[in-house]
Amino acid sequence: MCKKTFARLADLTACAFLTATITFAQAPPATLTIHADHPVGKVSPTLYGLMTEEINYSYDGGLYAEMVRNRTFGSGWEGVHDWFLLEDGNTSAAISIDKQTGPSEALKSSLKMDVKQAGTHNQAGVLNDGWWGYPLHPNTKYKGSFYAKADSADADAPAPEKQIVGFCISARREEGGYIVTIDVLPQFRRHHVGSMLLAEIERRLAANGVREVTLETATDNDSAVAFWTKHGYRDRGIKKDYYPGGRDAFVMAKTLPH
Repeated sequence: MCKKTFARLADLTACAFLTATITFAQAPPATLTIHADHPVGKVSPTLYGLMTEEINYSYDGGLYAEMVRNRTFGSGWEGVHDWFLLEDGNTSAAISIDKQTGPSEALKSSLKMDVKQAGTHNQAGVLNDGWWGYPLHPNTKYKGSFYAKADSADADAPAPEKQIVGFCISARREEGGYIVTIDVLPQFRRHHVGSMLLAEIERRLAANGVREVTLETATDNDSAVAFWTKHGYRDRGIKKDYYPGGRDAFVMAKTLPH
């Protein structure tokens, strides 16, 4: 009897949503009466639950509801989903899910990075691929939070070994890729951090079918223009008044090898 009642309630819930939506447009409040003791459909006694095909990621807030994929650090049979380890040079590191050390009692999971060997010129990091990339737009402000801590055993390690020294944001659509930004802390520039980030982003874009990557950079930013030119990006034109204050931007592009 309980199983049949549950099936009926599920059916009525769907109907209630439609009724409430229509009534809302008409202003008067709606009243829904559920007769749980009068099921109208038979349910197999071996049906112990319901299955949903989660193709729209509604359990994670809905498709494209967030930028970062698997931000709560869930794990599956294949390990850590949607987070990838970055290792440069002779770096040695590994990532795993820590189910005991989260930011709060409600969220006890976190991503643990175990760095066995790394240095200023050999960085270790993580990459999140988003929901098939990050649908970001130029000249648009985005807000995010990042929480990190070092193991107490490393309390005496030099500060630079614990810092997040750089990041890169990119997006893609079909065969076109777009680099939103690459940022590196000033004291770590000219140590190949930006080149490492760019190489990994280009590799992942190419793996997802991207053939050409574009970006914008200020025409008066000589160091940035030199950086992109060094890595194979070429001038495709100028966008006038692209940046605040009337600064122009070069449109630069690169064809990725396949």
